[in-house]
Amino acid sequence: MPEAHARSESSLLGKPAEPRVGCLSGSGPRVSPVFSAAGQCRQVLRLLPGGANGEGASAASPDDILSPRIETPRLVLRRYEERDFDAFYRMASDRGMFRYSERGPMTSDEVWTRLLRHAGHWSLLGYGVFAVEEKATGRYAGEAGLGQFRRGLGEPFDSRAEISWSIAPDLQGQGYAQEAAAAALRWFALREPGPTVCMIHYANSPSLRVAAKLGYRQYATLDYKGYPALLFERSEVAVRPQ
Repeated sequence: MPEAHARSESSLLGKPAEPRVGCLSGSGPRVSPVFSAAGQCRQVLRLLPGGANGEGASAASPDDILSPRIETPRLVLRRYEERDFDAFYRMASDRGMFRYSERGPMTSDEVWTRLLRHAGHWSLLGYGVFAVEEKATGRYAGEAGLGQFRRGLGEPFDSRAEISWSIAPDLQGQGYAQEAAAAALRWFALREPGPTVCMIHYANSPSLRVAAKLGYRQYATLDYKGYPALLFERSEVAVRPQ
């Protein structure tokens, strides 16, 4: 979905369960960390307990976190794959997903182009928007993550990573947006600690609530493609030692 609108559900849960851990190989080739609630590995990359706004992360080498699989109590965040197209298209072609947007539902080719953009962003920058799965069912639930979207809004917005989230209509109202976005922020803090930003339609109350719970604070208002948009910034989260 257009990242500008940071769409989310209207009913939100509080602080996600902690902690998260990531497994690294004890010897031999290094493997991508898998963040979960159960530390069953001999060596772990532990995300220290933090609040619902994503605070709390251990020091780690960026080389260890370039291709993650992140697990929260109810969700799995991973990189997009070709197999996600059909579910992504169902979400992106739903008119209700564009209530707070300057445009209407996406066509099949537009969704495909967006999926390719997500994949390319990861390849070029080493981070990006995650596909989100519901852990209990394995079904596609939406997306959340951070990116550089080159909006041309000036500083400090354009030089900072921008977070976005979108949850499929039939899965909204369960707190998935906050849970997924908080996990993405924790992971990103390990890679590139520093301020992040987001832009939300002025009338998008659900996403405004999510942003507040994640620790974002409004600093500007502007006209973006014909509607009033609110710009938000989240202060740097310190990466704390193990």
